Amino acid sequence: MGATRGLKALFPPTTKKPKSQGQEPALLATLDLHLLRSSMSLTSWLCVGAAVQAAISLFRIPFYLSLVLILGVLGYRTGHALLITFKLIPNPYLEDAIFNYTSAQIPNKETGDFSDTPAAEPVGILHLGAKINHPLGAFSPHAQPLIKYAETMYKVLDSDAKKSNGYLGGQSFDTVDKNGCMEFTFISYWRNIEAIHDFAYSSAHRKGWEWWNSVPKEEIKHLGINHEIFEAPAGQWETIYINHQPTLMGATASYRPGDKSIGGTVENSWQSNIMDASRGPLRTSAGRLSRNREELAGRYSYVPKPLSKGWDGDGRDTLAAQGEKVISAVA
Repeated sequence: MGATRGLKALFPPTTKKPKSQGQEPALLATLDLHLLRSSMSLTSWLCVGAAVQAAISLFRIPFYLSLVLILGVLGYRTGHALLITFKLIPNPYLEDAIFNYTSAQIPNKETGDFSDTPAAEPVGILHLGAKINHPLGAFSPHAQPLIKYAETMYKVLDSDAKKSNGYLGGQSFDTVDKNGCMEFTFISYWRNIEAIHDFAYSSAHRKGWEWWNSVPKEEIKHLGINHEIFEAPAGQWETIYINHQPTLMGATASYRPGDKSIGGTVENSWQSNIMDASRGPLRTSAGRLSRNREELAGRYSYVPKPLSKGWDGDGRDTLAAQGEKVISAVA
């Protein structure tokens, strides 16, 4: 991996392909519960809780016993939140967070090496989504087959560990619109649009495609599907993550070909695409786009404030001073 300009991968290569965000076993195990929770509004869940409380009273269980349980759970969660807030116990929500500036880069497809120039490779982006306009949400007619086909597609992408299919990784998101309807989006990153088309015509995607076409239109009017495809040429994209767990493109990995197939000793591996951006060309947006920082400072008459205490700098104070001179000269 090139290092003449200080580009540095944060994690070493692994022989096992990392799973996409949202496809980790712990997350998959809670997926059905999550779908159930998202399929009902807050008021519906409050009514369910009230119904359970009423049902408990039918068994002549003393009221104070059920109250103790409820207050116990609320007390524990409130106390736990306060202990974290006042820094009396570690914050478990910070697990795997990287407390610095990081950026995602894509290595050369043939060699698996990172370039010394940021954004040296193109990147393809696929947004694949579905929407459920029905009061039963994920449990409405035909919704479960749609969800299962989507899950199968994502698992197939993650299981391909023997060769590079151009897929770098992806992450799932869900939201609820103003009508209370569920919407899912899978954001994925690829080498290029050709790799996305290879996936679109693969068996895993075709099966879902053919299932959708086989269902009468009137039976799936409450289901919506969508996709968006983009390709950013080399030098026309950049990423930055601060105090963040690996996410989005920063949670992807690239295939590094070994040489065992030709008698060598190096195994095929997968390299995390997350890089140290605390200094060097990845430290600023202009640097990540290989553009002139002083020119941008002069054009927009603005430079970032110097870094505050605790951050690793790369000369931003110096850049700020240079930028002030450029702005003064332009004015």
